[in-house]
Amino acid sequence: MAQRTLISSAAALALVLALSGCGGGGGGGGGSTPAVSSGLVITRSTGLARMAQDGTHIINIPGGADTENCARAANGDLVAINHDIGVDTMYLYPHSGGSRFMLLNTSNGTNDPVISNDGSLIAYVQTVGGNHDIYTMHPDGSNILRMTSNAGDDSEPAISKDGSKIAFVSFRNAGNNGDIYTVNTDGSNETHITNTTANDEYPAFSPDGTKIVFSQGDDSATDLYIMNADGSNIVRLTNTIDNEYAPSFSIDGSRIFFAINNKGGPNQGIGSCKPDGSDYKVIDNVQSDWKGVGFVY
Repeated sequence: MAQRTLISSAAALALVLALSGCGGGGGGGGGSTPAVSSGLVITRSTGLARMAQDGTHIINIPGGADTENCARAANGDLVAINHDIGVDTMYLYPHSGGSRFMLLNTSNGTNDPVISNDGSLIAYVQTVGGNHDIYTMHPDGSNILRMTSNAGDDSEPAISKDGSKIAFVSFRNAGNNGDIYTVNTDGSNETHITNTTANDEYPAFSPDGTKIVFSQGDDSATDLYIMNADGSNIVRLTNTIDNEYAPSFSIDGSRIFFAINNKGGPNQGIGSCKPDGSDYKVIDNVQSDWKGVGFVY
């Protein structure tokens, strides 16, 4: 694995342009957002922000405080959740730049939305009776289907690029550690693909669907690993003093972007590496409200 390369924080901290537009309309009311082109979307406690892949040109995206768990389809449609006191609201932000559209508004707990590459399917986590399970819906909020149902919590879904499979994390197993499962998007063929004593979390498919990158951690460290989509050939990608998690592939599959928690300090950062773990780079910043990489586009 290559030595880390720090990217200058001076440009990364500059807010180049404040995006405007708080129009009404849409199923959820105001909060329009312009179409996005290329880079990263970052989740933060004050909302969402987008930036270039080198950490420059940070631009706030309107949409309310504590917006997180966002994802984007190839056509540019963005789905995200706003957390307010006692209420979780899921919105679809259309790529055309129109007002966001409310999909769900619930006090039960809604998290981890992802949208398929073609924009035809949204997977997410819904809490019912204190238990977290995976659900899917159409992008207009219709045809809600429950994908998982068991005594353990299921979370962090990821949809393969062809839309055929969902990878997710489950805590249903003995020892209460997270393992990764896959299931077809029609709910069939649920398969247990990792089984370790550590927590395997945050799965993400490669663009060609052949690989899954994920984080694996215990009380001492959390690092990134990659494996075949069937769970075979697990390879460690990172081994640093920090915690790396919540990975996401670039659209062309040439890099993996991820969140970094600096164990030696309070700062949250963003890093990237090649799919073999080489060319590790860090976007050096001091923005403590960053939560992670929403998605790469």
